[in-house]
Amino acid sequence: LDDDFFFKTLSAAEGGKWRAGVEGIPCTTFTVARFKPNGVPVVRCRPDETRGLREPPVGHEHEAERANELVRRACAIAAAVQASGGVYIIENPIDRSDRELSRRLRLGFWPAHAPLWLLDEIIELQLATGGQMVHFPQCAVGGGAQKWTTFLYSPALAALSELGKLRCNHTRSAHKSASTGRVAGGWASAALAAYPVELNEIIAD
Repeated sequence: LDDDFFFKTLSAAEGGKWRAGVEGIPCTTFTVARFKPNGVPVVRCRPDETRGLREPPVGHEHEAERANELVRRACAIAAAVQASGGVYIIENPIDRSDRELSRRLRLGFWPAHAPLWLLDEIIELQLATGGQMVHFPQCAVGGGAQKWTTFLYSPALAALSELGKLRCNHTRSAHKSASTGRVAGGWASAALAAYPVELNEIIAD
């Protein structure tokens, strides 16, 4: 975490320098992939350890804590951007612990999954800004993997609600594998982290 960069960015947002902020918060502690066999250990879970396990795995003791602070900073910047007349989008994987959402979108149901969307900072940002949510698969906008995604966004970006109409029409074999765990140089899933070109164009419009 770079304190100097954060405070400079927050100050610029408060001063109205940014007309829009798109924040793809690293999902490494929030991904449901942590619950799959042979993956990286879980560091947060429902129902009562969504901010981090009381006894985290060895070598991962402060991972959730650092991620939580990054979320706090991202929310502060997003709130400042909107308060200064701009708009924001926060992106992260969909909540797989929501039984009704999982049923409606035909997702796998993972009751212990603790997504970004359960953190107090996100809930408070949504309430304070009138933020809206939309869920969609990135494969429907040119992504190589299905990658069900949620946007929390400023109410002025109402057109983004159209993303919620998208569905995956591909066979399982048509998707790239969203591998879990670490590889040389970072995370195995990093190759799928960039937004598809089509999604960038939708955001820019």
